[in-house]
Amino acid sequence: MSSTTTLSLECCIHSSVATTADEQLVEIRLRRYSKLVSPSSNQIIQQTFPTPISDALFHFPLPELELENPPFFFHDLLLQFLSPADSTAIFHNISSFALQLAAGNLNLNFHLIATVDLLYTISVDLDLDPPQYSPPVRNGAPASVIERLMDEKYDDENGREEMGDQCCVCYEDLNCEREEEKEEEVTRIPCGHVYHKYCILKWLNINNSCPLCRREFR
Repeated sequence: MSSTTTLSLECCIHSSVATTADEQLVEIRLRRYSKLVSPSSNQIIQQTFPTPISDALFHFPLPELELENPPFFFHDLLLQFLSPADSTAIFHNISSFALQLAAGNLNLNFHLIATVDLLYTISVDLDLDPPQYSPPVRNGAPASVIERLMDEKYDDENGREEMGDQCCVCYEDLNCEREEEKEEEVTRIPCGHVYHKYCILKWLNINNSCPLCRREFR
């Protein structure tokens, strides 16, 4: 099993109008979470809930964005949380959002909330194929047991009392269903139970026990 981990950022920005005068604020909520994926199927195997890392509130003086080289302190503060490339991308996202929100009024009071998620994606090669089913090995009865089977004739008068009504392999009557055949050949196995000959031979071909009492033969 091999795995690789990649880090990516997800940023979601929303706003609420500040009630205090002359405030333009940006709140950074930094979180992290991870997910386990299968690269072959691109399916998410497991994912954690976002865990808060830090939360900070900054002044975001929007008029300074109009200057050619603004000493924008907010951008420098982002570097304390993120890499240079990531901080630059998120700074531009927040700036664009704030300018659209202001709609030309650079003195608009606002409180922006930028939720930044650090996503750790772990790709793991797993063998997700279900194990192949192997049916249980069944050993048939030995030849010595087959040789001890006793063939008998079933008749309605005496057979029902001594042998029973049904073959417990096929669950059909031991006697013949047709009126013209009053007798049918049945087979008695070593434990004493009686079955249709065809049924019990088929059963003992894969099982070494009585279908009714489960006695094993030696």
